[in-house]
Amino acid sequence: MIKNPKFLKLLVSQGLVVEQAARYLLERYKEDAFAALMHLVRTSAANKNRLGRAWGDSLGVAYMDLRTSLFQRP
Repeated sequence: MIKNPKFLKLLVSQGLVVEQAARYLLERYKEDAFAALMHLVRTSAANKNRLGRAWGDSLGVAYMDLRTSLFQRP
């Protein structure tokens, strides 16, 4: 279980999910923020890049879309 209380609050403040949806995710995944993130990615509830950025922001780390980096495979 990965607890990250900032993540769902950040999603709401950025308009990626509404307050009611955040409460639902909190209850359903028992405060496992990573499981909530994976649910949102699977259900395409929001753009994956925006979700990744929000996850990184909530942890205080940078997010990089590897598809747009210099390290792409030919």
